[in-house]
Amino acid sequence: MGAASFKRPGSSSDEERSSRDTQGFGSRPSREMQMGVAMARAENERASARSGRSPFGKSRPDSGPSMGRAMAAGATLTLAIAFGLVAFQLIREPAAPPTPTPIAAATIAPIEQIAVLVPVAPIERGRMFDPVMFSQQLRPKFTIGDATVRSFDQLKGLYARAMIPSGQPFSIENATPDKLTNEVIDNIPKGFRALTINVNATTGVEGWARAGAFVDVHWISDISGEKSATLIVENARVLSAERRVDPETDPSSPIPTTVTLLVAERDARRIGLATTGGSLVLHLRGSSDTGKASASSNTLTVQDLMPGSSKGGSDPKVQGYVKIHGDDGRTDEWAVVNGKIVRKAE
Repeated sequence: MGAASFKRPGSSSDEERSSRDTQGFGSRPSREMQMGVAMARAENERASARSGRSPFGKSRPDSGPSMGRAMAAGATLTLAIAFGLVAFQLIREPAAPPTPTPIAAATIAPIEQIAVLVPVAPIERGRMFDPVMFSQQLRPKFTIGDATVRSFDQLKGLYARAMIPSGQPFSIENATPDKLTNEVIDNIPKGFRALTINVNATTGVEGWARAGAFVDVHWISDISGEKSATLIVENARVLSAERRVDPETDPSSPIPTTVTLLVAERDARRIGLATTGGSLVLHLRGSSDTGKASASSNTLTVQDLMPGSSKGGSDPKVQGYVKIHGDDGRTDEWAVVNGKIVRKAE
């Protein structure tokens, strides 16, 4: 009769316990779980071989049961299953996310500033520089050129070459060691002169004779008691009107009372002499009219205004008479005809 196997009440075989231990993790245990169960089974078989029991709880016929060895085998199996469960849990748990590395805040380098000289008010052309005209201000270095004025030491003894606006840095090229004059003086060429005459709405062409215009100058005078008009200067340039050198004319602005003319040196003397005995009238020229007046229009008298008066430049025009008293008591009378002095005919 073969050896009978027996079970303790309430006990179960190793395979049943292993099955129960794995049921809690689903019908398909993981590979690690299977490895743990296999290791437990192998250990159980080795313990059974030492104790004389078969792996399925049956005693071998050639060895007696040993309760101590059976308990040791069960404890070993339990430890193996426990290690397998721990390994399974460690594998199933998701790895902790990596700790983010803090990013250092970006640092912005400060913008380098440079002290420069800035005019506190507009500086007129030709004016000598003075420290009170400027203030020092900080400006970004990348906006400053090599020629930008940075201190007043660069401007000592210099003059403004052109008008310099306020509130902005400026270049040393706007300074000059030469003392500049005003715009009127700069426009007087060699051999010419500038002189000023009084005008009104009539003699100044209603104010249209302004800077940049060209005019003829006529002298209105009395010659031997006869009114005459004589052209004394042609094509004179107007440099300024009422001290304004701006050629633009505002119709609403007042009519100038003075005009400065640019004429040759000899013509300047003629105009100056004419102002002592008569009045001057300006005749405005067109912008493209640069020619000379005809000889017949140099002098006109009241007789030339009369109907039937001779025309043309061939007839003599008596402009006046001159009497010369000699040492011998004789008096010679001369006539001014067409600008020339000739002896008066008897």
